[in-house]
Amino acid sequence: MSTSGAEQSPSESKKSNAAKMEVKARLRNLGEGALEFDGGVVRFYVEKGRFRKSRELVKEIRVVDVEGLGREGNELSVSSNGVTSYFVVDKAESVDGLFTNLSSLVEQRKMVPENVAETPSAEHEEVAGLTQDSLVEAVPTEAPSAESKQREPAQSVVIGEAGAELETGETQGTQKPKKINASRLPTKASYKDYGTGVLEFKDNFVRFYAVKGRLKKQRELKKEISIDTIDSISHDENSLNIMVQSNSEAFVLQKGASVDLLVDQIEGALKEKEELLETKKDTKQRQEKLFKTANGVNDIADDLFDVLIGMHGRIDWENIKIHAKHAQDSFDSLTHEELISPDLKIGKNILAGKGHETEKVFKVVFADLKNMYDFIGTLASGNSFSGAMHPNCEDVRSAVRAYYTLNDIVLGTIVGDQELNPEIDALFTMLDDLSKQMGLSAEVEPLREAIRKLQSQRPTEEAILEIRSVLRNQLKQLLNS
Repeated sequence: MSTSGAEQSPSESKKSNAAKMEVKARLRNLGEGALEFDGGVVRFYVEKGRFRKSRELVKEIRVVDVEGLGREGNELSVSSNGVTSYFVVDKAESVDGLFTNLSSLVEQRKMVPENVAETPSAEHEEVAGLTQDSLVEAVPTEAPSAESKQREPAQSVVIGEAGAELETGETQGTQKPKKINASRLPTKASYKDYGTGVLEFKDNFVRFYAVKGRLKKQRELKKEISIDTIDSISHDENSLNIMVQSNSEAFVLQKGASVDLLVDQIEGALKEKEELLETKKDTKQRQEKLFKTANGVNDIADDLFDVLIGMHGRIDWENIKIHAKHAQDSFDSLTHEELISPDLKIGKNILAGKGHETEKVFKVVFADLKNMYDFIGTLASGNSFSGAMHPNCEDVRSAVRAYYTLNDIVLGTIVGDQELNPEIDALFTMLDDLSKQMGLSAEVEPLREAIRKLQSQRPTEEAILEIRSVLRNQLKQLLNS
């Protein structure tokens, strides 16, 4: 019987199943970019340039090196060589397809026999101080610790237990030789009085297992150290010392054991942790500046709207002058702290020149309010974390927009505007949207009551101060949570 086309080998079949995928994503510390899965390799590119885009490869992970996969929400975690990389994918459906394809290829690696089997050399067996059989038998059987369970993703695919890549299969009734990746073999060492065992770094944990049994080897977890608690590490040819919250944990290396790979992995994870902490620190400082900017802009808005309120009816020019001067002082304070552009010159031209020209004052005040509002709209996040953490620039813009709207409702109430209901509804929609952005629930009833009170009687200065205070407290709770 003839067939059309040549038959595919197992390796070719695996390649055909691994369709190329590319999605928008963010890698911790490195910012926005593109995550690509092609030909059994995961690559992450950072995109640079505003007009002429260019891509720079910053991360590459071969599927053959993958030790574990995890997926939680839009976050995909890939563990290889003891280091876990976290990718935040733009769309949920994209991470679904990527996780499915990666998981499928990892499973194929475990199930499909290789055409050519590699037999470990005696030299590789001696690197870990354990024989090939003892590695197979030494797969840990203990339950994971509580801390490990908290750090594990909701979905996981784990391969390469015991620090080595072990594959089995049967071809025509014979067992396939086991294949060991020597670069991932655990390090033979001893710790305290637990005797000889193995030391390894995996999933951001340093673990020491005591090895027991002469014929059937079993491993028992005796020490687990999270990368989050490690201050520093040092080593020589005989020992590895890990400083954990000012306490030293010493592991004695067995003759011929090497910790170079282990040390590289731990130092790489420590560097990533340090960069992450620095980024979070920078983001926290930016958040504090954003909050201070929002408060300062709202202070100025109060004074500028008070000028407009004072221009209705009999004008008290001395009171107008006080509000104009206060707005100018608040603006100068913000510019001194480099929180707002000095080019805006807020409050400086309200009463410029001789006399008091009503139309000119209106024109200058409206221009100042618009310039501040537009400035808030130009704020940028600054780093990859700022957009994901709250409060961020979008939160501040929403807060200022809501506060402007409230002041406009107050002004409309005083001048007798009969069409304020749409604006009031818009205000509460803004607060609801802001609370959802922050993942919180806004308590809006006190503000509704304050607005009803303002509209039911002749507006007084005390009533205006009260309604502003209610919204200020609401925004403070949202932005400081």
